[in-house]
This record gives sequence, structure tokens and C-alpha cells, in this order.
Amino acid sequence: MIAKEWFLASEVIALPGVPKTVQGVNYVAKKAGWKFRQHQGRGGGREYHISALPSETRAAIATKAVNETISANEQKREETRQETSIQAYADRLQSEVRDRLAAVHKAKEESLKQFHKLPEWRQRRAEAKIEIIKACCQFLKNGNHTRIHGIELFTTQLHKGEITLPEWVGITLKISTLHQTTIRAWIRIEADQGILGLADHFGTRRGTGIIDSDPRLQGMIIGLLEKYPHIKPIRINEYLIAQKEPGQDHLSLCARSIDRWLKRWISEHQAEYTQMTNPDKFKNECMVAAGDADEKIT
Repeated sequence: MIAKEWFLASEVIALPGVPKTVQGVNYVAKKAGWKFRQHQGRGGGREYHISALPSETRAAIATKAVNETISANEQKREETRQETSIQAYADRLQSEVRDRLAAVHKAKEESLKQFHKLPEWRQRRAEAKIEIIKACCQFLKNGNHTRIHGIELFTTQLHKGEITLPEWVGITLKISTLHQTTIRAWIRIEADQGILGLADHFGTRRGTGIIDSDPRLQGMIIGLLEKYPHIKPIRINEYLIAQKEPGQDHLSLCARSIDRWLKRWISEHQAEYTQMTNPDKFKNECMVAAGDADEKIT
């Protein structure tokens, strides 16, 4: 579906961020120099490009478009479930997935085969993440937002309940605690690995995670731990985001991933962590007592 780009004043007067009358919208548009073109249909007038509208107006337009699409898709899904058998529905779903991945690398096709071998609950959670990714991508497209700002706005609308995801998605995932960095990570993972990458516990073997594969990232986290031994994972995540440069999406981790990595690192480097948090205890318990060890040596 092609996103609508041009709007008459009468189409936006009821939305946030703009006056409530056609005359008011035209006055603000003329004063601010909004990009426009002449309406070719009945009544004439000016049409304004979506990029010229205020951010909150574009967000409302994008929210409405996402909700309408989700509602239509859910209605179609229900009709399909009622009219076809479970096997026929599964075949159609597989066909849709194959069509969507037609231009994707062969590795994604292999990941799809592996995905169908997973337990049903893992498939369900991955499919719920896909629903959120699709809604987010449509929000970015219809709102003409930049990627980072758009995902931030999308997450806000999601927490407010303005975007009405299918009920089963809310039951499967905890939407109220979903963070924008998590959604960004899901989008990146789905693009790189396909739906299998979104299945819980996939690709989390020890030593293969984002932090384990990036020595610089490990150094930054351990450096923070040395300076602030009791720092919380969420604070580490905030620091990494602040240090991120263009193209460094791998620095946008969720606090849960950092927490898991920290717990494993501390368990494997207990002496180093003790030295950071309690130097006196380290001296008493971890350092070799050289005087006692050689007192009987001639």
C-alpha cells in the first residue's frame, strides 16, 4: 500500500498540532511556508505535503494508518481461520513467508526451515515480534520520520495504547515494558537472520553474543565496572547509547542483555570483581600469603 503524501487542510483540521479550521490551517501553512501543490479534484484549493506538517500531526496520521491496516489484516486473518482448515491456514502462512523472503539470501530460507522445528511457544513469540516490526515500519513510512526518532515516537504511541496491536500479541509479549532500543534490535536481527533470529534463545550460545564478539564493547563495560563497581545495567546501556556514533547500532543493547553478560563475567572473574568492589577482602582472601608459604624453606 502506497502511503498518502498530500493532504487538504480539511483532512488535517481534526488532528493534533494544527488549527481546528481550514482557514487556520491555511494561515499557518502560508506563514510557515509549507510545501504545497494545487488540488486537481473538486473544489480546488491547496494540498500540503506530509513532510511540512508538524511532528505530532504526522504521528497521528501514521497511527491512524497503522491501526486501519492492523484492523483490516486481523479481519482477514479471522475470515481465513473460519473459512479454511488449520492445515490450509498453515500452508497459506508458509506461502506468505516464502513470498516475503523471495529476494532474501539463501541463509534466511534455511533459517525458516529451522524455525518450523521450534516449539510452538517460541514460534508464537517470534511471530508477535514480527507483528510489532511490521507495525513500526509502516509507522515510519506513513509518518515520514527518521529511523531513530520515528521508532521513539512509535514506542510512545504503543505504550499509550494508541496503536492497537492484535490481542494475541499483547498476551504473548509484555508491551508496556518494550523499549525503543529493543525494537531497533529486532528490526536489525530480522533483516540479518530472518524470523528464526527473533525466536527466544536463538543464537545465544556462550561466546557468540554481541558483547562477546566485540572486544571494544567489552572494554567499555568493564571500564565502567571498574570505575563504578555497583553500576546498574540500565545505566551502562544509557552510557553506550550516548557514546554511539553513526553506524554503530551494536552499541544499542537492551539492559537485560547487559545484565546477563555481567552476571556471567562476574562469575568467571570473581577475584577481579572482588578487587573492584572490596579491595580489603581481596587482599585477605585472594592474594597469596607469601610470608606463610616460605617460612619453612631453608
